[in-house]
Amino acid sequence: MSIIRQQIMDEVESRMKGITYANDYTREVGASRVFNANRLPQNLPTPSIVILQGAESVTANVGDRYECILSVSIGFVDAYAGKDPDVEANEFLADVQTAFTNGDIVFSTTSAATSATVSSAASILEVSNSLNAGEPMDGKVFGEITYEIQYYRAVTDPRKI
Repeated sequence: MSIIRQQIMDEVESRMKGITYANDYTREVGASRVFNANRLPQNLPTPSIVILQGAESVTANVGDRYECILSVSIGFVDAYAGKDPDVEANEFLADVQTAFTNGDIVFSTTSAATSATVSSAASILEVSNSLNAGEPMDGKVFGEITYEIQYYRAVTDPRKI
C-alpha cells in the first residue's frame, strides 16, 4: 500500500482533473491543466488549477494512531471572458468547491493491529477562499481555496491505520 497522505493527494488531483464540461462544470480543466507545483498564475494556460500541500499537523490520538490535519490550497486561474470578473471567478470557485467536497476521500490501507486491508475515510473542511485578490492580472480571473483534510494513520507507519 502507498502512503495514506499520497493516496489522499492523488484523489484531490483526480477530482480537480474531473472539472470538465462533460461532468457538468462551467470550465474545461481536465487532466492537462492541473499542476501540483507552485507556478505563477500568469504563466499557466487557462483555465488551470494549482494544488499546493501545506503544513500538516500531527497529534496523538488513541493508542498507536495519529490524527493528521493536512492543509491543501487550490489556486485557479482563467481568462477573463468579459462578464463581471467576480461573477466569473465565483463560477470557477463553485466548480472547485463542488469537485473537491464531493464526499469524503476514501482510501485503502492496512490495519497496523491486524494486517488486514481496510477502507478508511478522510474528512474535508473548507477553511477560507478568496477571489481576484492581490495584484491584478490583465485579462485573467483567479482565486484560491484552502481546505483541511483530516485523517488517521499509525504512529509507526504512514502507510497504515
